[in-house]
Amino acid sequence: NNSSSSSKSKNSSGGITASEFESLWIQRDMHNRHPRFHSRVSKEDDRFFEQPHHPPSSSTVETNDVEFAAKTMKTKQSKNTEEKEILEVKAEIHNHAIETSHPSRIYREELRKRIEDFLTKPLDIMDKLWEVEISTGPLGSSGAIGHAKVNQIRHPKKQHQQGDDDKEEPTESILLFRAHHALADGVSLAASFLDLTDEAEEMRQDIENEIQKRKKKRKEANKELTMLQRWLKLLRKII
Repeated sequence: NNSSSSSKSKNSSGGITASEFESLWIQRDMHNRHPRFHSRVSKEDDRFFEQPHHPPSSSTVETNDVEFAAKTMKTKQSKNTEEKEILEVKAEIHNHAIETSHPSRIYREELRKRIEDFLTKPLDIMDKLWEVEISTGPLGSSGAIGHAKVNQIRHPKKQHQQGDDDKEEPTESILLFRAHHALADGVSLAASFLDLTDEAEEMRQDIENEIQKRKKKRKEANKELTMLQRWLKLLRKII
């Protein structure tokens, strides 16, 4: 299995729920941008994939003499189709998103054990190819966020404002992702899940910069190798 984890701090006591994850999935249009996440291994033939969710094709309405009435009907049908699709996607993602207790009893050790258990637990690939475990607890309790970062969140470098003492205790939410290798490789999965974050564009740019940097290094290395080959060829001629 491929696995990744994400932790996010929030200043509200609610944290992130499975329902909010489902809504975020819809908002970021993940079902259309990454349709492979809605695949599973076929129960009839394990050489193939199938999609339990099939986005309904947009209905067409024959135009008649009353063009305005036809357009109105089209709009209404399109809206109903979209609402139906959203409900289907939400119902399916509900099978992937699991809420669980927060690993906060033993600092970091419980989180490590949680990840180990999560990775070794069997995954029925004929039911789903990936899943996410979501938990929420007091900020810094799990060890997913280091002490220095927790202090920065609790005591930001800004002027103390009246009413700050009345704020609710900040929380953290941990999202553990795992997926079968049949779905995609680890790098592709991480890049796809980035679309769920607010920093998606920034992080994609960082990835692109790193790729270009490595390509440049490889090109320079190849250039040096070519020069060495030329010198060896010249040396053979002299000898």
